[in-house]
Amino acid sequence: MPEETTLCNTDAAWNPSSREAGLGWIFSTHETSTFQGLQFQTHVQSAITAEALAVRAALTHTIHLDVIKIWLRSDSLGLIRAIASVSKPKNLHGILLDIEALSSSFSFCCFSFTPRESNGLADSVAKASLCNMNPLGSGPRNDSFSALWKFS
Repeated sequence: MPEETTLCNTDAAWNPSSREAGLGWIFSTHETSTFQGLQFQTHVQSAITAEALAVRAALTHTIHLDVIKIWLRSDSLGLIRAIASVSKPKNLHGILLDIEALSSSFSFCCFSFTPRESNGLADSVAKASLCNMNPLGSGPRNDSFSALWKFS
């Protein structure tokens, strides 16, 4: 891994009955400072779509932070395989093209699988986004929401 590479773990929490998702990502920099971001998304068709949306949102956020080297890790092996695949699954085609275009903005961009046990913080952020934006079905229904925090 190149020096000064930012690590980013992503995850998504998906509610199949409401088709809503909470997206979460955690950045760790070479300076050991940590950022987290989250987004609430409606009209999400599947769990793997939610995972792909989390990766796309994290990459977009990374670009706004002026990061040039990123190692993105997801606990969705199916998504990591789809990103690496020459032939993209039809249900993810548009999002994967966005991810490919965004990844070209970096001097170094790597995608890899991480076990669920190693992705707990991103998982917690994603679940919090889903639960906090739609508790008992009463949250926002037709919009998305994004937030960012820095902590050490």
